[in-house]
Amino acid sequence: MISGLAGKDRYDVITTLLTNTYNASPYMEYYVLEALCRMEQYDAARSRMLQRYDANIKEDYSTLWELWKKSDGTRNHAWSGGPLVIMSKYFAGIRPVDAGYAAFTIKPQMTTLQHIHCVVPSVKGYIRVTEQQTEDAFVLDATIPKDATALLYIPYADGEIIKLNDRVIYQNNAFAESDNIDFVAAEDGYIVFSTTPSAEQSFRFEAIH
Repeated sequence: MISGLAGKDRYDVITTLLTNTYNASPYMEYYVLEALCRMEQYDAARSRMLQRYDANIKEDYSTLWELWKKSDGTRNHAWSGGPLVIMSKYFAGIRPVDAGYAAFTIKPQMTTLQHIHCVVPSVKGYIRVTEQQTEDAFVLDATIPKDATALLYIPYADGEIIKLNDRVIYQNNAFAESDNIDFVAAEDGYIVFSTTPSAEQSFRFEAIH
C-alpha cells in the first residue's frame, strides 16, 4: 500500500489484514501504522498502537525497548519510536511540505480524540499546536516559526463560523481579509488558510458548530 502497488480497491482487504495480524516487530510496526493512516483508518491505527505498545506505555521507563519484551534485546532503541512520528504526522497533522519545514501543513485528524497537544522541533523553530474538539467547536492554537509557511486545515461543515483570535474570518462561503492569514481553498471538509509570519506568531482558530 505504501509503495503504491496496491490500489484503493485493495484497501479493505489490507485494512482487515492489518487489524487482525500481529507479527510485526517494533521497527516494522511503524509501517503498519503508516499504511493504516494513509488509508485514513485513524481509529484503527490508534487502537492498534495502544494495544501493541501497551507494555511500553505502562512501564515507568524513559526509553523504548528493541523488541516487545523488555527482557529481549536492548532497552534503548529509537526504531521503536514510530508511534511518535505517526501521532505528530497524522493525528496532530504536522507534516513537512518542503525540506527543513520551510513549508508544512497542520491538518488535524481528531476522530475519537478530543484533545491533542504536540510540539515538533524544526530548523525553523518549534511548531506548537493544541487541538480541541468539543460539542460546540473545534479549536486550534498554533505557534508558527519565523519565515516558515504553514498551511492550516480547519475542519469545517456548512453553516459553521470560523474565528481567528476572536474575529470572524470565514462565514457563508466568504473570507474576511485578515493580517498575516490568507485564504487558500475549501476542500474535503476543511477550510485551508496559509501564513508566513515575519516573526514567531501564535494563532487561535475556532470553528464554531
